[in-house]
Amino acid sequence: MALSIAVLGAGAIGCHVGGSWASVLADLGRVTLIGRPSRIDPIRSDGLKIDGAAVAREALSATTDTGALAQADLIALAVKSTALDGAMDDIAKHAKPNAVILCLLNGPGPVGALRARLPDHRVLAGMVPYNVVWTGPTTLERSGAGSVEVERHATTETLASAGAELELHDNLSPIQHGKLLLNLANAVNALSGLPLKAMLLDRGYRRVYAASLTETLKVYDAAHIAWQQVGPTSPRVARMALLAPTWLFDRLVIRKQG
Repeated sequence: MALSIAVLGAGAIGCHVGGSWASVLADLGRVTLIGRPSRIDPIRSDGLKIDGAAVAREALSATTDTGALAQADLIALAVKSTALDGAMDDIAKHAKPNAVILCLLNGPGPVGALRARLPDHRVLAGMVPYNVVWTGPTTLERSGAGSVEVERHATTETLASAGAELELHDNLSPIQHGKLLLNLANAVNALSGLPLKAMLLDRGYRRVYAASLTETLKVYDAAHIAWQQVGPTSPRVARMALLAPTWLFDRLVIRKQG
């Protein structure tokens, strides 16, 4: 079946995921990126290049008009969490009743908010395990390994069958809670005002991150929250590595990651 996909939130993650899907869909469907003019206009003009490969223009379109949601069978939501309320309003206004919503925001909270606000839509949880950076106005490069993790549904099965790098799950909650353990570093990094590598080379900031990991793991244990490791290192092992002297942490962790 033909599958029309709209990506609401054409930032780095949204454009990378949407462009990757457009590259494999071929005759099976089309992807529309919806975002701000500053991001959409260059893509309209010059196209989109992902990890060194140009995305075929016939498979991808870009617009600033949220009315494009009306044509979508699958809406992938990739906005910032602060824009979630507005995105839900746009979906409620424009989306057709049987449109499936795939939430790519971090954590279980946004999925719950979407299900409460849009009870007539099937809302699927999703998680992107890697980082994406803009290397130019229309060029994206991903860093890190892994596939986009999504809940199983006919639409996500169609995408996977077409060749999209997806891991299908009946329950994504343990992976979402595992990703949260990684994302604890984001708050420390933001407060430090430093690039991530510089923050990690400061033992004081590493101790704050380690303390956050310790507290969150205790909460998970007390609340009987199941979680699954995301990334190559167990959070319990990472917590010990974070407390190591900087020269040892640099040698064992930073240099191994390039």
